[in-house]
Amino acid sequence: MEILFSLFLHPVAAVIGGLLATLPIIIHLIRRTQYKKQPWAAMEFLLAAQKRMRKRMVLEEWILLALRILVILLVAFLLSRWLGGGAAGVGGEHFVILDDSISMADARNDRGTRKTAFDSAMEEGIRLARKLGATRGIHHLHFFLLSSMNEPVLEGRAGEDLARQAELKLARLKPSYYSLDPTKGIAAAVDKWAASPDALVSSHKILHLITDCRDADFGGQRQEESRRLMTRLVGSGASLRIVDVSDPERPNGSAIPIGHDNLSITGLSCESRIVVEGAATEFVATIKNFGSSPRRTFFHARRDGVEDFSATQPVDEIPPGQEVKVRFTLVLGRNNLGPKISSGDDPMKRDRERLLHRSWVRLTGEIDDQTTTGLAEDNVRDLVVEVVHKVPVLVVDGAGRSGMMPGGDSFHIDAALSALRDFDPEIRTVEELSKTRLELYPIVFMLNVGELPPGEVDRLLNHVSEGASLSWFVGDRTRPAFVNGLFQDKNGLFPVLLAPKPADPISPQEKLDARLLDEQPKILFPDPTHPVVAGVYPNRLDFRFLPVDRHWPAQARFLWDKGNGLVKDIILLANKRWKDDRQRAAFRDKALALVATFPLSNPAEAMFRTGLDSAIRDIREALLSQSQFQLARALEKTLEDGGELADQKTNRPARPGLRQLWSKPPFVATAQAMGELLREVQFGDPLWVERALGRGKVFASMTMAGTKTTLGAVGAEAEGWNEWGSGSPMSWSYAALMKELVRHLLKSGGGDIGSETKSTDLVGNTFELVRDASFLSGGVHERFDPQSPTKVPGFVPESQRIGINFADAPVGGKIRIRVAPSPTPGVLYLKMSPAVVPGQPIPGPEDGELEAFAFNLDANHEGDLRRVRRDLLEIPPPGPGTGRVVLSRPGDGHDSMLEPPRDTSESWWIYLVVFGVLIGEQAMAVFCSHHQRTIKGEGLVKKSPTKGTRVIPLEPVTLGGLP
Repeated sequence: MEILFSLFLHPVAAVIGGLLATLPIIIHLIRRTQYKKQPWAAMEFLLAAQKRMRKRMVLEEWILLALRILVILLVAFLLSRWLGGGAAGVGGEHFVILDDSISMADARNDRGTRKTAFDSAMEEGIRLARKLGATRGIHHLHFFLLSSMNEPVLEGRAGEDLARQAELKLARLKPSYYSLDPTKGIAAAVDKWAASPDALVSSHKILHLITDCRDADFGGQRQEESRRLMTRLVGSGASLRIVDVSDPERPNGSAIPIGHDNLSITGLSCESRIVVEGAATEFVATIKNFGSSPRRTFFHARRDGVEDFSATQPVDEIPPGQEVKVRFTLVLGRNNLGPKISSGDDPMKRDRERLLHRSWVRLTGEIDDQTTTGLAEDNVRDLVVEVVHKVPVLVVDGAGRSGMMPGGDSFHIDAALSALRDFDPEIRTVEELSKTRLELYPIVFMLNVGELPPGEVDRLLNHVSEGASLSWFVGDRTRPAFVNGLFQDKNGLFPVLLAPKPADPISPQEKLDARLLDEQPKILFPDPTHPVVAGVYPNRLDFRFLPVDRHWPAQARFLWDKGNGLVKDIILLANKRWKDDRQRAAFRDKALALVATFPLSNPAEAMFRTGLDSAIRDIREALLSQSQFQLARALEKTLEDGGELADQKTNRPARPGLRQLWSKPPFVATAQAMGELLREVQFGDPLWVERALGRGKVFASMTMAGTKTTLGAVGAEAEGWNEWGSGSPMSWSYAALMKELVRHLLKSGGGDIGSETKSTDLVGNTFELVRDASFLSGGVHERFDPQSPTKVPGFVPESQRIGINFADAPVGGKIRIRVAPSPTPGVLYLKMSPAVVPGQPIPGPEDGELEAFAFNLDANHEGDLRRVRRDLLEIPPPGPGTGRVVLSRPGDGHDSMLEPPRDTSESWWIYLVVFGVLIGEQAMAVFCSHHQRTIKGEGLVKKSPTKGTRVIPLEPVTLGGLP
């Protein structure tokens, strides 16, 4: 029967027609048995003539019988409506993609019941299976979840049976916690159809994409890609039906549909990657309002599941489309006893103690939001932080143990860090670096290191990419070829390109003159708000007494700074080109040219005349004095002039500031040129630079951390490269800057509080750890604690999942620990078994290195419930023979995409054939019938015999010789 359905639009008519086609045969057989032969002697003489005509008569009867059978078959053929192309003419292949991203948990109030967009999507899938089953033709449905396009959830022929299966199977599904792109489902459907050679070319191919049609998925930056994929789909001959299951119902026309308002926690972070126990630490929760009206909420903070009321606070107002940062301070403690570390222990033993006593604290932020509409799952976020007694800082000195001598690099760094209560410096040599567990140290100092083995370079690169900070201090042992290779071949592991050799040392007299006579500060701060220098910036003029005797110049800036924001200047040296007469003359010409553009004679700017006159006077006096410092001060004052208030005692009127003048469009270019000249006059080679690398950052100082050289030197070179650490009037700033430097290096996410650490990832992301095989045995015990929101309606907490995972066999001294991506938010704890070390106690089952990772949903993307415009979803057919895109509501639209099948009833030739066969049958019937005939011959007219006898033509017969 299925074959008949594939060949005929009305197969019942074809069956009935086939049965009726047997009637002429039956009638013919009955007619043959109707007459009996009776012998008649008088007619025997006529048999000879009859036999001669028999073959002709039989042939005429067979032709008449065939024509009558053909008439019935043609009529049945016409009524059954033969499709001509098989199943492709009316049925089709339907891919039904259910968007199961977390945004589909967007709820609405349905008569007092909380109903989500995913519930509507499942209902639409069941409805589609039932309605297509009642539609003419054969329709095969393949149900897919957007999160799993490899295997269908359910497939079969549309009908009541498939609808009942869908009711049972789809009812158990829930939205995933993934952030999914619906356009990827379109691309997957195109690929599946292209890879199916069995699919009939002329069949209907319809993709039903049931989604919430958010602007975040189809508009904005994804608009071009989504339209490209839709055009590719319809160009292949398939059609796309997008079913919008969001609430409220989408209006007709071009009006932008209204979406539900929603609040989300898009971030929860700590100011540092490691928290010191007992120290007040600042945390930040980022709450975003994706709605169109201001919102209020209440923020709750929980520590290991217990609410901390010192951090819980109201959030008064969040403007529409904006975010606010809720800051709170917590004092955290360890969950276990601290490591037993002694200064006399072996360095490897100290690392082992730190690893076996790692402590993690889980923090959870949650907000109150409306419970009847919107998305509730994005109102909670987890964070795990490691709590330590002191922050371990690895210091690798290129000079070895001699660097710990007074004046050495590690001596000064150790003194600066030891003065801070929260940091614990661990000093190692280059040779000991290979035995050091880098993951223990969020900050690594490389002091005057000449070169490192390739394996250690790769370890450092991986360590920084995962979120650590690496600080370089160059010196007399630095090899420019090595550090430049780090920049070029290791993604900027050293942040700049060094010149072939360091700057020449200055003589004692030049040092004295620079300190006493030159009022120009020797180091400058291009960004006064940078956290490293913000504390000492008010005393910036005092740095005239801090000469840097030697430094390592960088190559031309365009070679290592591409202007992409990765490189930031922290401290710059003063511009030494000012001492060159030609360069100083060029600066003077530029300054005079700028002064000539001041609007002194413009009546519209007469209010600024007093300020401009004063600025011009200051600039000219600075040029006459040939003082670099005075010219820089004059230019800075001109740019930042805020005006003067009225003085009633002297009757001096108020004067508007020049900043108001420079903000006007005609003078913006003048202000920009003046700022550029100020930078050219002031700033020279970089001294302290940082560069973002992966989740971490790299810092470099172009001068030594200590005050003495480490190689054999004579004369001025033996005194060292600077007196910053001791011997200088500005030595007090050394400890202050080092303190702010290590705190800045400890901050997470490139130093900006509010960005999450490496211990935070998104649900569904792949997860892999690379560890040194000499430290771990490969056995890994994992425990997953699911997220436990208290404000999500109907949420039932899951139990902890515990399992065992084994890492790959060591390859090249490394093991890779692969953990299946988490499908739900929560915290994953990994306890990695340590390797057996000769001479050390064998670790027990309770021993192990503990690491924790928090997995959260992508609230920044999925929390945006704004809906896309209709014109971004519907595209016109690209040409004949292509499909189309239809945007519909649940329950509507699929019938219009099934074009009526072309059958024989639409072809004129079938009617012509039927008409011709009817005429032929009638003509043959008349020819073979026994109607009365008139015979003319020799004046005698005879009537034909009665009906039931055969007319036989008379021939002349001779009887007895008579005519």
